[in-house]
Amino acid sequence: MKKLGDFLRSAAIEIGLRPGVEQADISALWETMATAEGLSSRSEGLRGTTLIVTADSAPHAQEISLRREKLRRAMNDRLGRVAIREIRVVRRSTPAQPS
Repeated sequence: MKKLGDFLRSAAIEIGLRPGVEQADISALWETMATAEGLSSRSEGLRGTTLIVTADSAPHAQEISLRREKLRRAMNDRLGRVAIREIRVVRRSTPAQPS
């Protein structure tokens, strides 16, 4: 029996929403991998073939930057194709504190 999520995914692709579905798959995969690796970050989305990732702190941004090639290869392996050619890391900005 097919899961409802699988059915909805297939239907979305059939009606021309493949890019959105693929972006959601990549974001979900990043969240899974980042959590497993202990990296406090989130996917901001895909721009072309560049995955934009926001890190919660400077140390996490540095760690992701150092490991981004390994993470990129692992993600492409799990996706079964080369969907990501680069991972760009930005640090989440914190709002200015009122004086």
